[in-house]
Amino acid sequence: MTFFNRRLHRTFSKTSVMVFLFLIGIAAAEPSPLSLFPAANLDNATFAQWVDGKESPIVIPEHEASKGANIVVWTDKSGPIHTGVSFGDVHTTGVRHLRIGFRDAILVGSIMVRGGGTVSVLKADAAYPGDLGNDVQWQNAERIDSAQAGHAEVAKDDYALWVLPKPLPVRAIRFTHTAVATDKTYAGWLGAIAVFDRRLVNVAPFSVASSNLDLGH
Repeated sequence: MTFFNRRLHRTFSKTSVMVFLFLIGIAAAEPSPLSLFPAANLDNATFAQWVDGKESPIVIPEHEASKGANIVVWTDKSGPIHTGVSFGDVHTTGVRHLRIGFRDAILVGSIMVRGGGTVSVLKADAAYPGDLGNDVQWQNAERIDSAQAGHAEVAKDDYALWVLPKPLPVRAIRFTHTAVATDKTYAGWLGAIAVFDRRLVNVAPFSVASSNLDLGH
C-alpha cells in the first residue's frame, strides 16, 4: 500500500493529479498508479442516476453532452469539467445513486474523488451494469475520516481517497448520497474522480504537529 500526506488543490486539474503522484512517492521509473484508461471504455449508456426506486439518465449540460461520463472522469483523452454533475435532484429525502460503467473491466485499488457521497463498486458476480437500488450487488469502499476507516459521505467540493479491500477488476462504480430534511439541497453531487490501480492511503489524519524550541544551549 502506498501513502500520501497532502490535501489536493481545490481544482481537480491534471497538474494536481501529477503533484499527487509525486507526493505519494511514485518514482519516475515506476509505472503510474493512475489508471488513465481509454475514454472509449466509458459506457455512457450506463451513466445513470437512481432515486425513488427509478433509474434515469444523468442530465448533462447540452454543450457537454457528447462527453458523457468523461465530464467527471479522468481518461487518456481529457479530464473533468469544473461544474461536476448532480444526481437525484428531486424534492424528497432518502437515498440517491449515480453510476459510471465501463465496457471492459478496469483494475481499481483506490478512487480519488471530489464530492460524490459514498463509493461502492459492482461485485464480480453481479450482472452488468448492476441494479443501483440493490446494495447486495455492490462492494463498499472505505476512506480515512477522523483517523479512522469508515464510510462517511464526502461533501460537495471536499476531496477524499476511497480504497477497496484489494485491487479488483471493476465494471461499474456507484456513488451514493442520502439526503435528510435539513439539507439545503437533496441532490447528490460529483465533481471528479481519478482511478488508481493500487491501494493508497492518506496518512495526514495520523500526523501530529510538533515544534522544537532552540534557546541556543
